[in-house]
Amino acid sequence: MAKKTQKSTGQPLTRHGSRVQEVLSAKPTTTELPATVMPPPTIRYSLVCLPEELPTAVLSTGRNLARHLNVPAKAFAALWAKPGLYLWQRRQLIGLGKDRRPAVCAGGPVKLIDLAAMRHAAHLGATMRHNMWHTATRGTQVASPWHVFHGRHLADPSGYPLDKAKADFEGQRRVVAMRLHNTNWFGPDNELDPLELDFYQCGAAAYANYRALRAMCTDSVITENGQRIQPESDLLPHRQAFLAKAVRYVENLDPRQRVLCVTHN
Repeated sequence: MAKKTQKSTGQPLTRHGSRVQEVLSAKPTTTELPATVMPPPTIRYSLVCLPEELPTAVLSTGRNLARHLNVPAKAFAALWAKPGLYLWQRRQLIGLGKDRRPAVCAGGPVKLIDLAAMRHAAHLGATMRHNMWHTATRGTQVASPWHVFHGRHLADPSGYPLDKAKADFEGQRRVVAMRLHNTNWFGPDNELDPLELDFYQCGAAAYANYRALRAMCTDSVITENGQRIQPESDLLPHRQAFLAKAVRYVENLDPRQRVLCVTHN
C-alpha cells in the first residue's frame, strides 16, 4: 500500500508523516528617512579680492568694510607676511601685527603674502590636531555631522526646532568627547571644531589636506568683480569641489592683486 505523503488539505508531509512547516515569504520593509533639505554652507571667513580703485589706507583700520566692500564683515588677521620685507612693503599690508613671528596681517598684495608657508604650517598643525582628536574620541561611534540635523530642521522648523537639532547633534558621544576636550584643553591650537567632524572622520591625511587648502582660500572667495566662490552646501563633495576651484583661483591671481581676510562672526 502506497504511503501517504499528503493530506487532503494539500499540505505536504515529511517522510515521517509530520507536516512541513509553511515558510511565509517576508514582505520587504522600507525605512522612511526623516525629510531633509540641503542647508546653506557655513561661511565664517572669506578672502576678498580688493578692487584696484579702493585705497589701502581706507582699509588700514579694518573698519567700515560693509560700506566699502558691501560685505557685512570685519578684517581678520589670518595671513602671513613674507619675511624680510622692507618698510615700504610693510606699509602695503593691512592690519600688520608687530609682535608675532611670522608676522600676521589681514591683507595686502598677494606677492607679499606667504601662502606657501601658510599652507605647509596648516598641514602640519592639522596632522597633530587629528592625533588629538583620535585620542579624545577613541571608543566612540561614528557621528552624524551638523548639516544632517540642520537639514532636518529646515525641512520641518516647527516639528524639529533648531534647539532640538543642536541638542541631538551635541548629544552624540563623539561630539560630547570633542567638547569635553575643548573644555579641558582651551586654546586655538588645541580646539577640535565639531563643525569639522566630517573631515575628522575621513582620516588624518584627508583632514590635513583640507586644512592646508582652507588656509589659502578660507570658506569663500569674493573676486575683484564681486562674484562669490563658495560651496553649494556643507556636504563633503561640495566642500571638496569648492576647495579645488578656490585654490586654483587664488594660485592664479596677479601678484599685485590685494586680498583681505574677513570674518563674518
